[in-house]
Amino acid sequence: MAGVPSEFSAALGPRYRIEREVGAGRMSTVYVAEDQRHGRRVAVKVLRPDAAVRHADVRFVRETKLLAQLEHRNIVPLYDSGYAAGRLYYVSSYVAGESLRKRLDRAGSLPIQEALAIVRDVAEALEYAHRRGVIHRDVKPENILLAEDRALVADFGFAKTIGPLTAGPVTTVGRPGPGTPRYMSPEQCVGDQELDGRTDVYSLAVVLYEMLTGKLPHAEEGGGIASVLRFTATPAPPGSLRRGIPSRVDAAVLRALAPDRTTRTATAREFAQELMAADVPLDSWEGRRPSPAIIAAAILAIGAIVAAALLR
Repeated sequence: MAGVPSEFSAALGPRYRIEREVGAGRMSTVYVAEDQRHGRRVAVKVLRPDAAVRHADVRFVRETKLLAQLEHRNIVPLYDSGYAAGRLYYVSSYVAGESLRKRLDRAGSLPIQEALAIVRDVAEALEYAHRRGVIHRDVKPENILLAEDRALVADFGFAKTIGPLTAGPVTTVGRPGPGTPRYMSPEQCVGDQELDGRTDVYSLAVVLYEMLTGKLPHAEEGGGIASVLRFTATPAPPGSLRRGIPSRVDAAVLRALAPDRTTRTATAREFAQELMAADVPLDSWEGRRPSPAIIAAAILAIGAIVAAALLR
C-alpha cells in the first residue's frame, strides 16, 4: 500500500485494514480503512511525526477528547482512538461524499438553495458545539463534508474549549491564532484570547459568501489589503456580485461579517434563522435535485403527450 506506513498498518493488527491515503495536513494524515470487526469503512486520522504545529500531540489528544463529547448528526462521529507504532490516531466515520472545497473547485459557486441548506446544517453543528463550550476555530470548505443527505463538520484539530472547560495552550494577544487566515474573524487574526462562538459565525459567513459568489469577502481588493479591510470595512453584498440573491440573505451575511463582534450575529442558530427567513426554499442541500420518482413521472408524462400528438 503506497504511502501507508507499514509499521503503523501492521500495528493496527486485524482490527483496521488501511486502504489508502485520502488527505493530509500540517498536523495529520487521514486514511480510509476497513473496520474488519464491524464490516464498515472508516477514516483513520494519524498524527504526523513531523507535524508542523506547536503542541501537535497535545492538540491531537484534545481533539480526540472533544470529539468524544460531541454527538450530533452534522458532526463526523468518533468511533475509536489509540496509540500504535509510536503514533497517535483516532477512528471516525468515513463520509463517502466530497468536501465542500472540492465541490467549489469544480463548480465555482453553488445554487442559492444548496448553499443556504449547507450553512443551515453547519450552523446546527456549531450551535450544538458552542452550547457545550467548544468553538471550532477552523470553519472552512475543506472541513465541511457533503454526504448524501446532509453536510457534516469535520476536523476539530484547532478547536478550543471556553468557559469552565478551558484548557490547553493559550494564544498570545497580538499573534495570529491557529486556523486558516482567509476565513478567520478579525479577533482571531490578532490572537484574542477571549474568543467565543461569534468567531465561528464569521468564518461560516465567509464560507457562505464564497459559495454564493465564488469569491472571498474583500477579494476584489487584491493583495494583502483584504486582511486590513477585514478590520474596518463591510464587503460588497453578495447580491451585488450575483443576481437573484434575496436582500434578506445579503443583510444576514453582512451582519455576520461585521468587523466588530459586538454588532455581529450573536449565534450560529441566529445566523441560520435569519437566512431561513429569506424567501428561498430549503428543501435539500443538494439544490432541490428532483427525485428519481419525479423524473420518471415527468418522462412518462412527456411520452404520453408525444404519443397523443402522433396519433392525431
